[in-house]
Amino acid sequence: MAIRLLLGITLLILPAYAVVGETEIIRAFARNDYETFERLYNALDDKSLYVTKDGTVVPFLFLTLHVEDPRFFEKALEEADPNAAGDWGMTPIHETVTLCNLERTQALIKKGADANHPPGDMNTPLHMATLMSCYDVAEYLLSIGANPAAKNNRGQTPADIARKLGDGKMRALLE
Repeated sequence: MAIRLLLGITLLILPAYAVVGETEIIRAFARNDYETFERLYNALDDKSLYVTKDGTVVPFLFLTLHVEDPRFFEKALEEADPNAAGDWGMTPIHETVTLCNLERTQALIKKGADANHPPGDMNTPLHMATLMSCYDVAEYLLSIGANPAAKNNRGQTPADIARKLGDGKMRALLE
């Protein structure tokens, strides 16, 4: 269902200033057509970011996270910047954490994603794991050095959020 929502977004290729194959690449996502996706992706100049029809910048890896076939993500991970941020400041690791996807979170970290990246003054990946009750992801982030004392724009640490949510299991993990 998430992919259907994303497919409503018309994508433009950066830094190219023309619409090149946008309909085809969206159709490739919708049909789970990896071969067409791979051909179009290989032709892109910028494999990290897209601009939607309304001008919003979106990390390409975000889109691949909502396709069931793992080859889409694996292909994009080869060349896309794992720290590429959209207009709102979130990076692909924020999305993998929000989806509670430990395997893809680990893949992004291995590729150089920043486990402590705050989007602007917002939540770090550890804040996101806390909000989503992703215990295995939170444990992994802590094991690789995610900062449990980091504060978001509301002055909250991940433990503060766990306390507010009444999530004793997460609080114990964070404190």
